[in-house]
Amino acid sequence: MTRDELLARYRERWYDVLDRRRSPAFAQLDDAQLAGAVALAERVLVGAGCLAAVLLLAALGAVPQHRRLWAGWDDGAFRRLLRIDTCRAPTATAGVAAGGRLVAVS
Repeated sequence: MTRDELLARYRERWYDVLDRRRSPAFAQLDDAQLAGAVALAERVLVGAGCLAAVLLLAALGAVPQHRRLWAGWDDGAFRRLLRIDTCRAPTATAGVAAGGRLVAVS
């Protein structure tokens, strides 16, 4: 889907519901629409949290171990890197699953 198609789809769904002359926006939504918006925001936060965790694990855990391994083989660094990757992989998978739910819902 192109950027223009995404923008058109977004505008159709959001601006068909809201009257731009009234505010706040949440006051214009019925309970079901507001619950849907909150659920969507929660899924976005789950995906963002997973991404932040993966980046933190990479920056503070994996990169230093790779530097040690670059200097020369180190069994301890290799084991630590495997433990870090064992955390990174499921965290990244959870983030992808949250993103997939966002696509499936919209």
